[in-house]
Amino acid sequence: MELCTRDWWLGIARVAQIAWNRPHGSPMPNIHAEVRRTMARDRTESSGSESAGLAGLGALPGFEAPATSGGLVRSWDYRGRRHLVLWLADADPSCDAVTEAAAHENAIRSEGAELLVVIRGTLEPAERARAAMPLGGTMLADADGDVHALLGAEQPTLLVVGRNGIMYWRTPFAVGYGHFDEAVSWLDYLNILEPECETCAPAWPADMMTEA
Repeated sequence: MELCTRDWWLGIARVAQIAWNRPHGSPMPNIHAEVRRTMARDRTESSGSESAGLAGLGALPGFEAPATSGGLVRSWDYRGRRHLVLWLADADPSCDAVTEAAAHENAIRSEGAELLVVIRGTLEPAERARAAMPLGGTMLADADGDVHALLGAEQPTLLVVGRNGIMYWRTPFAVGYGHFDEAVSWLDYLNILEPECETCAPAWPADMMTEA
């Protein structure tokens, strides 16, 4: 929450600066828009990973894959319901990588998100990996690598997807670089957006958006 709080106050400070310097009689700045732009710019610049702020990186392509728990999981089943953290993993993720993911599961859930682990391989080895992993999230088998290819994940990759189906952040995943911390930070960021349209929240009263 610390990063998001900082971003929020940077946006407020930007609005105050514009309001103070505006010519006499000119309209007040659009607080909503200025905070939104400042937060998106700061978050993009502060991360070496790929993002486009509130504009997003485009819609998550639809995919489905068998789950180790049985049945098919479809990406669109989560739309409008849950944010997603997608971990596109190799066939045999390291113990350190699994431990790092497991350590963040509660934080991911507390942000109203689901962790989907997509293993590059068939269902049988994915089931063995599932049995050996201390993970509670959903694990999918990507037998032909189609999901990885669809999402351009030639190496282990982490993505954050809003419940509106938009991809907001992605990074090549490596242990020890705080990537799951950053994913949780993005979820926190998305949760300060209005659920209806995922624009900056809280919604400001109309009388604050115009000249008093």
